[in-house]
Amino acid sequence: MDYVEELKSIPKLAATGEALASYAKSLIPGMELVKKGRLWVGSPHNFVAFEIQAARARQIRFTIYAQPYGFKRYAALSLWRARSSYWEFIVKDPRQLGPAAAYIARAAYVYSQKHKRSAWLEGIGEL
Repeated sequence: MDYVEELKSIPKLAATGEALASYAKSLIPGMELVKKGRLWVGSPHNFVAFEIQAARARQIRFTIYAQPYGFKRYAALSLWRARSSYWEFIVKDPRQLGPAAAYIARAAYVYSQKHKRSAWLEGIGEL
């Protein structure tokens, strides 16, 4: 089962989750989403991962690569430290698409700067 099929188990968030996953994949050429345990992880560029929590919570938990000072915070979507250089947020409502996309774009930019691939993401650093 791919992530699109898995997202269908949360009808309210299926389109939102698919849009965010497609957007993340579009930010860095050649990136794919690979299933590792419960997570869909960006490969080979691990700046984003997500878990579709369909059983009880009916939400999508994202983990993104970041530096604590590198994000504009949005009231509509809380962001908290996960581990090391990673942060998390949970999408519970389709109206959180905008802030989620901004967090993902910023994570891709920070990741690209660390790995000296800034040409991928020209202009995203301003988000």
